[in-house]
Amino acid sequence: MIKKVIFFLLIFIVTAFSQDDKNPNVELPSFVITGKDVVSVRRVEKMKPGFVGTVTKEFINPVFAPDELELALLSNPLEGDLTLLDSSDYYKGKITLKAGRYTLPAGELIYAYPFTRGQIHGRMKGDNQRDYIDNSGNVYYEGALDIDYSLSTEESVFPGTKFSLNGEHGVTKYKFFGSNNPERERTLNAGNAYFGIKNLYLKEFIFDVNVAGDYTYLDNENFNESLLKSNAFGRLQLDNFGLTIKSNYQKQFLTTEKLGKTTSDYFFFRPSVSLELFDLIMADLGFTFSGSGGSTLNTLYAVFGLKISQNLVLLAEYAPVADFVTAGKFLRENNYFNPQIYSSYV
Repeated sequence: MIKKVIFFLLIFIVTAFSQDDKNPNVELPSFVITGKDVVSVRRVEKMKPGFVGTVTKEFINPVFAPDELELALLSNPLEGDLTLLDSSDYYKGKITLKAGRYTLPAGELIYAYPFTRGQIHGRMKGDNQRDYIDNSGNVYYEGALDIDYSLSTEESVFPGTKFSLNGEHGVTKYKFFGSNNPERERTLNAGNAYFGIKNLYLKEFIFDVNVAGDYTYLDNENFNESLLKSNAFGRLQLDNFGLTIKSNYQKQFLTTEKLGKTTSDYFFFRPSVSLELFDLIMADLGFTFSGSGGSTLNTLYAVFGLKISQNLVLLAEYAPVADFVTAGKFLRENNYFNPQIYSSYV
């Protein structure tokens, strides 16, 4: 009996201390704050956007004072004197190697050495073509050297004049695979030398004068040709009036087994007068004198031009001329040509 009384007394005590007047079903921890409060927030006016004026030229292209600008790349203004010889802007040389089923090997070496207002340029090239049928292969190699130098445009006499000196030599070895004697061998040597002076910088007077020589010979045959050439061009331009002169002279020295030693020559001369009218019409009229070995070709020379629009010009030209073709030129174009019975042709 006493145990039952104590049990009911404990239940009553626990129930009494765990109840709350506001929420008799939930017991809240001591750190929870309960109740109501009124908080007032002051009203703040929003910022009004500023006035945007009309877009002006200064807004698109701002103007800065000189002291507001900075040099971006050059710390020393004296270093701004740059030239085209800056090696970072171009390649001085190139090597090309090739190989194929019937080409092994083939290659080319090019090198250029630039200097102030000039350049030295060299080239070596070789090609070994194997037989695709019996005796059809050939070997070719050549070398060339060019030297160019120009005067400064500040010179008092002929500013901007360019001097050129170059030479080239090539060798071709091959057999007559398509002939009645396919095992016959031939070694062809061909080359040239050139020296020229040219000035296209001046406005009133331009010129181009050069001398050159071509040579062609065979190692195992009695054939040797030397061809000397000289060319001259000059033009005097005064406002809408111009005077032009062109000339060319060639002298052939030939030695063959059947013809022996022979010589022949060729000349070409053409003076002309040009006239421009209203920047729309251009006319260039002259006369051509050319010939070789007593045969001449003298004929009228005429060129007309009409400007239709800024990008369209109509041109008409009548300029017949005799050409001087020698045995050496034919042999360079056709390796299997027989040069023994041919001298030259106009």
